[in-house]
Amino acid sequence: MIPPANCTLSSDLVFHPNWWKQVVLDVRLRSNNITFSTVADPVPDEVDSGGNTWLSWVLLLSLLMWTVKKNLFDPLHHWDRLGVRTGPRLLPYFGHLWGIWKEQIFELDHYAIHKESRILGYYEGHRPVLLVGEPEVIKELMVTRFEDFTDRRSPLQPVPKYIRKMLFWQKGDEWRLSRQVISPFFTMSKTRQMMSVMNQCVDQMIAETLGKTGSEGIELDMKAMSVCLSMDTITRCVYGIRIPGLLDPQHPVIQHSGLFNKQVESPFIVLVAKYPFLASILYRILPDFMGFQNINFYVELGRQILNEKAAGSESLRSEFLELLLKVRTLEEETGSVVRNNNHLLNHHKVPNQKNQVRMMTEEMILAQAFFLVIAGFETTSTVLAGAAFCLASNPDCQDKLYQELKERFPDRNVEMTQEDLAKCSYLDKVVKESLRLFPAIYRLERIAVRDTELDGIPIRKGDLAVVPTWAIHHSADHYENPDLFDPDRWNEDRMGEPAPFTYMPFGAGPRICLGKRFAQENLKTTIAKWVLNFSFQKGPRTPDTFQCGPNPISMTPKDIFVKLVPRHPLQK
Repeated sequence: MIPPANCTLSSDLVFHPNWWKQVVLDVRLRSNNITFSTVADPVPDEVDSGGNTWLSWVLLLSLLMWTVKKNLFDPLHHWDRLGVRTGPRLLPYFGHLWGIWKEQIFELDHYAIHKESRILGYYEGHRPVLLVGEPEVIKELMVTRFEDFTDRRSPLQPVPKYIRKMLFWQKGDEWRLSRQVISPFFTMSKTRQMMSVMNQCVDQMIAETLGKTGSEGIELDMKAMSVCLSMDTITRCVYGIRIPGLLDPQHPVIQHSGLFNKQVESPFIVLVAKYPFLASILYRILPDFMGFQNINFYVELGRQILNEKAAGSESLRSEFLELLLKVRTLEEETGSVVRNNNHLLNHHKVPNQKNQVRMMTEEMILAQAFFLVIAGFETTSTVLAGAAFCLASNPDCQDKLYQELKERFPDRNVEMTQEDLAKCSYLDKVVKESLRLFPAIYRLERIAVRDTELDGIPIRKGDLAVVPTWAIHHSADHYENPDLFDPDRWNEDRMGEPAPFTYMPFGAGPRICLGKRFAQENLKTTIAKWVLNFSFQKGPRTPDTFQCGPNPISMTPKDIFVKLVPRHPLQK
């Protein structure tokens, strides 16, 4: 019913903090036949029922507007109430995510900490997120208050099988146990043993490349080439097998990794990834759309290898799987995955007791093996593609590197060791600079596991804090000409070692990447052998800039074509 013409409803009344008191007063006045002074004439008895209907509509509309305000607008004032600066383009429901599907997240981070503030609040939908670009506060987040920020955000709720057991996504005590179990695989001595595998994989890639090129060279997609090489290396080291034809981009193992990345890079997935409840609904309705069906391919590959290992196959030499199988046996015998550690023993029931909880299940073993494969090939291949692009774009840097390597390795086909590579100072600088420019994980995320504070700002349990790694690596506050590929910036007479928490290609704090040493040696070996055998040059399809797809987790280069010209006469 339409209210009387001489009665108005002010929006100020609805959004006034005591609006409900005004409505109650209105009800009381009407129940006692008392009218407002704004009403010129008494309301006739025959329209009393209409007035009551009008009042019902007022109450309903007020309740609706209050609900909208509380759920759509009030959450977007969280940082304002705490005195934390927020970014522009804030919209109800979307928060600061509107338009994110057409922009690079790491570039938005860069703009935020340089144009807005090093400590900036923003909203993923209605979820408050604190962007931390101040090194001292990063230290507080990653180290000082690590026990308050131990976990990463989950990609889905509930997290799908296998993904939930990956070291990257594990939480709390389960993560601590898994890390302690896996750590022995990444010791310096183990990495030294795997150097032989790294050399073999690169030598095979070089031989195949030389076999399909002429003296004038060949233009190749360095990302695709690096994915094949990295996958070959990591599957040999983790699974202990050599998969024939893995250097072919059309191989099923490579194709499934590409399909997974393409689906993850979907603009829709980038948006859904910021709304876990939406992602969960989509996963239940269209699980294949989110790319998780490609995980099953690698899981089944791991299960087949695991079964052969458990059956005592001598043809498979996987130290990683052997390590996990030994831990599983230890758990079956003692009820613990770690020897002589009472704290860890308390987290697992002794066998044959009721309600026993097993940690080293088949799901756990397969999840960790799959995680190392994905993490190993994707991150390494990104940096390798970036290094090749930069060397082709900076021939003076490439010549300097070649001269150093030629002096250290007169025989370009020699097997390189950790000790040999450690003596190549310029190679080390090239790798450092490539990791600075192309950190595979371009932002670090931590979830508050309890109510705490950060830089004096109250943080609630479940709130998210983000460190924009790529943005910090490209900050003029920390690096001179930050977008320039300049390995000499690492010279002692210039910058030397970077300031703490301004260089984090492998993360920081207790959750720093376990495979850091393995990745560094793999990068050095590959780049050294590449440069000794090929001159990297810009070709017709070489892009002017390093372009990436919109991946919500990592940098994924696209179409990084570089011309490879053999440095030595080809053997016929």
